[in-house]
Amino acid sequence: PELKNIIDKLANFVARNGPEFENMTKQKQQDNPKFSFLFGGEHYAYYQYKVHAEQAIINIQNKKMQEHAQQMMHQEQQQQQQQQPPPLLGGMVGSHLATPMSGPPPLLGPPPMSQWQSTVPPLLPNTAVVSVTIETPSQVPMQTPQQQAVASLQQQIAIQQQQIQNQSGLNDTQIKQSEQNLAAQYTSLMQQQQFQIEDTLEAMRHEELQQLAAECSVSLDDLNVTVKPIIDSCTKDAILSGKSWIFQHCTSDAQTHLVTKYLLRRIVARRPVLSCVCT
Repeated sequence: PELKNIIDKLANFVARNGPEFENMTKQKQQDNPKFSFLFGGEHYAYYQYKVHAEQAIINIQNKKMQEHAQQMMHQEQQQQQQQQPPPLLGGMVGSHLATPMSGPPPLLGPPPMSQWQSTVPPLLPNTAVVSVTIETPSQVPMQTPQQQAVASLQQQIAIQQQQIQNQSGLNDTQIKQSEQNLAAQYTSLMQQQQFQIEDTLEAMRHEELQQLAAECSVSLDDLNVTVKPIIDSCTKDAILSGKSWIFQHCTSDAQTHLVTKYLLRRIVARRPVLSCVCT
């Protein structure tokens, strides 16, 4: 389950970010056995399948969104063409509104002065501005249902893009955390491996000492009993007793080699404790 989760997540990242992300992961995790499927093996086929499947899903989603947006834009253009007013409507309305402001209507004969003054007020110089500032209803912008749908779709696309960016940032954080966890696991495995190597070497040294002791007819148990007081107390009597035992039992080169290797092994293993012996 853990390996499947790693493969599925990585396939999703590769499908969204491209093969460069896979190459970067290969470089960083080339020594990590959990990512060995990137270089072949029994799980490589499943990884390729997941990458293609994720790419197909993403392509289908993008295609549907583009088709829907194009369809809404086409409907908006058709609606605007159908609702476009005649070109002369605005001019007719403007001329009709401006006509009363140009002066009194023409008369067949000159009316009496008293009638002219009572029926027509004097015109001010700025009166014609009123007719210029009047707007026809066709000039007021209004959104059609198709335009509203397109605006809503564009808003949804913007929200989805923001969500994708947020998810990408979260994925980057998860990848960094996974890399840190993998690095910690690798360090722990290397430490365990080092401990195993040291234990193996120690076992080999002990076996070598036992073989030498058997060849020299020297008991390692007696040698341990002799050295133990020196390690525990490091008194003068313990040191003299150890020297005496060594001089009595080291009568050949092989026995001297055995005792030397034994003491060296104990000193390396317990260097701080045996500092008094060296002095």
